[in-house]
Parts: sequence; structure tokens; C-alpha cells
Amino acid sequence: MRFVRGIALALGSSVLLAVPAAAQRGQKPPPPVRPRAALMREINLRLMNQAQNRLALTPAQMPRFQRVVAGYAQKRSALELEDQRTQSALREQLRLGEAGNQDSVSRLLTSLNATRASHAATFSDEMRDLEPVLSPMQRAQWQVMRDRFLQQVRAAMQQRPAGGPDPEP
Repeated sequence: MRFVRGIALALGSSVLLAVPAAAQRGQKPPPPVRPRAALMREINLRLMNQAQNRLALTPAQMPRFQRVVAGYAQKRSALELEDQRTQSALREQLRLGEAGNQDSVSRLLTSLNATRASHAATFSDEMRDLEPVLSPMQRAQWQVMRDRFLQQVRAAMQQRPAGGPDPEP
């Protein structure tokens, strides 16, 4: 569930960034934010509970489902971290302008594209590995559920204050 943890961390970061911005505008800041680890656990628990209820997972399916989803979430989290590192290095090279190293930029672009392709592949690999665990209807429901969740996370990330630092993975 590192993927979900990464998303929770990103959401938590965006909420943390909103507090100082609200204070600067003279607005009352939102209530205090819970620690990141607690927020991540809560989001993970809610997502798994939703999956169990919406997919009508049996007691035999649930641990197998969680293992597959958690494994791919860890892979995606590592890929997201690599993507962020590569983007940071690429931004640094671009900041240098013509003084930037062309070979380094080329390698970074290749790495960035490979990481993003690997990230996308994890979704189809996850669905393939869920075939023996879930029925086709359950897999379809999970994919729709996960896609909606990711859309909500992206929307929340877009609402963070402009010019703030990139969220942590």
C-alpha cells in the first residue's frame, strides 16, 4: 500500500501547505492536521474497507487481494520517487540553460520516459496478477474504483497553493 501511502503523504503535504497560505491571507487556518503516518494508515484502511465492501470480497480473497495491491503500490511508489528525482535533475539541467550538459539531459529524458512506461505497466501487471484472485467483474470494479480515487487525489493536488514545493512521494 505504499502507493496509497504516497498518495496520502501527497494529500497531507498539500493540506500542510494550505495552512500558511490561509494565515497569510488573514483567513482562519483549517484545523490542525493529523500526523502523516496516521493519515496514510487511515486512507489505506478506508480504501481497503471500500474495496472489501464494493467488491464483496470473501474472507479468502481479502488477504490475497491486499498482498497483490500492496506489492504493486510499493513498486509504483519506488517508480514515483525515481520519477521525482529524475525530474529534479532535469529541472536543474534546464535551469543551467545552454551551460547544461546535453548528454545528461538526454539520459535523464530516456530515464524519465522509461520510468513512466514502467509505472503505467504496473497497472496492467496488477490486473493480470489479480486474475486468479478476483472475478472479471470485481477486477473491473477495482479498476474503476482505483481510477476514481486517483482522480480525486490529482484534483486535491491541483488545489494546493500555487508555487508551493512539490509534494513528497
